[in-house]
Amino acid sequence: MEEKDQIIKGLEAEDRPTSASSNGVSPIRTYKADIAGYVKNKNVSLIDVAAEETKAKRFEAEKTKAGWLKLGVFGAVALVILAAGIIGYYFYNEQFGKKIGNQSQIGGIVRSSIIAADETRDIIVYTGDLSLVKLQKNFLDNLEDSIGEVDVGLTKLVVIKESGEAKQYIKTNEFFSLIGAKTSQIITDYLDGQFEFFILSTFDGEWPILLFKTDAYDYAYSGALKWEKSMSQDLVKIFEDAGMGRGIFKDHVIQNRDTRVLYNEGEEIALIYSFINRKYLVITNGEAPMLEMFKRFASPRYFNE
Repeated sequence: MEEKDQIIKGLEAEDRPTSASSNGVSPIRTYKADIAGYVKNKNVSLIDVAAEETKAKRFEAEKTKAGWLKLGVFGAVALVILAAGIIGYYFYNEQFGKKIGNQSQIGGIVRSSIIAADETRDIIVYTGDLSLVKLQKNFLDNLEDSIGEVDVGLTKLVVIKESGEAKQYIKTNEFFSLIGAKTSQIITDYLDGQFEFFILSTFDGEWPILLFKTDAYDYAYSGALKWEKSMSQDLVKIFEDAGMGRGIFKDHVIQNRDTRVLYNEGEEIALIYSFINRKYLVITNGEAPMLEMFKRFASPRYFNE
């Protein structure tokens, strides 16, 4: 006890205020004086004080270490998320961001597709000295064979006429002639010479799709309304179900888009058409292929205007 009193007196003596404090200036508190007061008033030993101080320093060190560890974990997680985002963007861009190559070429003539397909096949029509009837049979036989060979997805059928070594793309009017369509000039005058022919193949079946371009929507739409009287018969060689159509075409909305539909006796779609973006006339025989075209026209990956 005497030793403790001597230590306290020593600490107090070392930190006793100087004479300057008699001039009205408050003495400066020091760490040693605080320790001396604490030991004296709380009746604890210096060993207890040292132990508590060591514990406090250890706690601060552990707290600092834990803070750095937490910061490191957050940093690692952020890096992982960033890396995943970069990788995900790369694969998305590879799979969905790039436009599909969709050009076909005959000699020096390169033709770009309006809508990119998953696959492209050529249908060769050998003209020579064949009569129109034989040309039609030739084309329809080749068409049937091509449809039977398409894979699941959207396949573009490029119709090419060949005479000797000369090859040319079939134009819209020539295509109508090949399928025996007696299409009126009311509609053909406002359709571009380039057309596109697709087959959508799914596990539920195959659907032909015709795509035409027009630069005169008002006239083309008016012509299509007048064509409705004979459209099913004109296109029956392509759309077999079209011949089953009954009554008249009716308005039908699919995904907020206007279409015109001819139903059969079972109220199923026999023929359906729609003008997309007021520039493109799409004709098919089911809702599934029409939805597929809507989807592709809405995607920069497939639609090349």
